[in-house]
Amino acid sequence: MHVLNAETLQTEVQIETAGHGLFSCLVHNDLAWIGCYDGNLFVFDANTFERKKSIKLHQGIYDIMVFEDSRAGPKEEFLVFGQHFGHVDMIQTTTMKQVITTITSKNLKINTIFNLFRTSREYEICFCCYNGMYFAKVNRNLT
Repeated sequence: MHVLNAETLQTEVQIETAGHGLFSCLVHNDLAWIGCYDGNLFVFDANTFERKKSIKLHQGIYDIMVFEDSRAGPKEEFLVFGQHFGHVDMIQTTTMKQVITTITSKNLKINTIFNLFRTSREYEICFCCYNGMYFAKVNRNLT
């Protein structure tokens, strides 16, 4: 991946993703989260471009969104990853660990998730998919 200078459009840094094709990117809390076609997720420091972590998710990562949850007390931030074949993973931003989460939807035929966004309803996410738009509620086991 080439990081370009915004003024000159010249390559400033080349980041190595081990040949994995890039599908999505989100810069959050000074980290660049890079999602790839085969489910590989790379986390880089957004200032130094040093690789911090790599994580293998289920399938191609098409979209990444921030999800805030305060049901367990203080606000926690998670990243939600919409993937090929309808897979969804969540990672807590402070620990960079995957979270076991149940995302329920009335329709179980969700296909490739191209876009995710939070709705105005509490703890609900909208999935814009290859085969339609779906709504799901995020439930966490807080025990």
